[in-house]
Amino acid sequence: MSKLTKLVKNPRKFLVDSKLRRVVRLAAETLRFERPPAVQLDRETTGATWRAELVDAIAAAVPVLLVPEKESGTSVRIGVRRMDQQRLTSLFTTLAKADCRLSLRGGRNARFAAHPRRLFALDSFLTKQKSFSVQFQKTVDGHAVKTQLSFEFWEDNDLHWSAPRRNPVARRISAHTVEAEQLFRVGRPRDVRELTSFPLPTVNSLEIDVVYTWVNHQDPTWRKLYAGAVGDEALAQQDDATSFDRFLSRDELRYSLRSIAQHAPWVRRIHIVSNCAPPGWLDLSHPRIRWVDHSQIFPAECLPTFSSHAIEARLQHVPDLAEHFLYFNDDFLLARNTSPSDFFFPNGVSKSFTEEYGVVNGPSHADDPDYMNAARNGQRLIEQTFGRTPTALHKHTPYALRRSVLLEMEQTFAEAYQRTIHGKFRSMTDISTVSFLYHHFAYLTGRSLYAARDAVLLKPTQAKYIDKMLQLVDGSRAPLSICVNDGQGSALDPNWDRHTRSFLEALFGAHAEFEIVTDVAAAPADLDEPSSGLTGVHENVSPSGSESGAPQTLQFTAPDDARWRIS
Repeated sequence: MSKLTKLVKNPRKFLVDSKLRRVVRLAAETLRFERPPAVQLDRETTGATWRAELVDAIAAAVPVLLVPEKESGTSVRIGVRRMDQQRLTSLFTTLAKADCRLSLRGGRNARFAAHPRRLFALDSFLTKQKSFSVQFQKTVDGHAVKTQLSFEFWEDNDLHWSAPRRNPVARRISAHTVEAEQLFRVGRPRDVRELTSFPLPTVNSLEIDVVYTWVNHQDPTWRKLYAGAVGDEALAQQDDATSFDRFLSRDELRYSLRSIAQHAPWVRRIHIVSNCAPPGWLDLSHPRIRWVDHSQIFPAECLPTFSSHAIEARLQHVPDLAEHFLYFNDDFLLARNTSPSDFFFPNGVSKSFTEEYGVVNGPSHADDPDYMNAARNGQRLIEQTFGRTPTALHKHTPYALRRSVLLEMEQTFAEAYQRTIHGKFRSMTDISTVSFLYHHFAYLTGRSLYAARDAVLLKPTQAKYIDKMLQLVDGSRAPLSICVNDGQGSALDPNWDRHTRSFLEALFGAHAEFEIVTDVAAAPADLDEPSSGLTGVHENVSPSGSESGAPQTLQFTAPDDARWRIS
């Protein structure tokens, strides 16, 4: 009986059977993937080490030249003269006979599996190729380890040697230069970039800092100042500008710093702007960490302030700040390896990752969100100055900023800046300097360009935020950045709190160099404790579809397993 027939004839049985199938499938997943794992092999590290060993072995047997794919040089091809093809064939044959599996892929999807019985045809396959890649595979401690190298044959054209593919330095090199510089040689491989005395103009060598703004709602001094500013805390929770959603800390800063350590090691220095005491786990003696108190960037009459608009309007006054810097909220995470060129062009022009659609329009209104009113106010300033109407907000992803542009904006829009920095909380008269005004001002003055960015925003109001979390943990989705965004009462949502804490720990569980590591690590059970200092009941239909108001526990395993369980 088909599903449609069953649904028509007996809808109750159809629904019962469908639910049963989901339960059985979930149970099977749990039994399959929650077995105690065997000793795990760090395949990435092992593969990288083996890759380096393979390059050394190839260079020791065949004269080669390293050729960069791009200016950054993070990926290189191995250039081999056509006259040395036989030597390369002999090396591949030796490796294939030594329990190393080789799979070659050439032009027009040509493939060759270098099994021992097929090696006699390997040289014929290479003769037809101009460039090709080789996947090497071996077994280590019962685990398959793979790595891949790209090769290209350089041809002798009497007066010069020519590469089959373009590269940023030299696709063609005169024969006398090759001989004089000994570019193709056995031993330590030469790199074609050694032909240039300085980096190429397109190489990004900018010094880039990171700036955070951070608050800890549990800090006693901060809570005293906050209570004095809002008066009735219970009433303050009803206002978006004063709600605890804006000040809640789940240690997001720790995980965000871990993501920088893992995916942006090129960052020069990290400045953390706050009016709270530093977290106990942060190593303030680390040479790349700077703790910046509000009193260092604000006039005394503006303090205390709890307005993110005000704080962001003073970032250009952070001491020893680089000209080029990234502004992070503590709920921003980098999700894959990055380079300076992901945020700035090599000539210093910043990239503005605005939304693909416009939402900023109409007059400011007291019933609208503060961020929208601040963007509207900035929109009017741009209109008055340039005769243009920007409508796009910046995405929830790190902001690429230039200190000199922010200082110029502060002078150009002095009245709006003064009004904003004197606010205790966000208000409808503010301007949003770094999330709206900067990007359109810098673009219209030739110092920024609009750019695309693959960024994931996680919000408690999203029906499928759990599915997004799972995709990020198991690696099926790999954006450049993630934002775990609070708001709309999320400070009182136990499900969102538990899921967020478990998600962050699953994605960035390893300590970073900026942390003080103690003998007693944070126990997994700590992740399920509700945020101290906050109380409340939040009953709703859970994102997974359960109609129970009972809190859920979302458990993530390590990314290698990429499996989950909801209880």
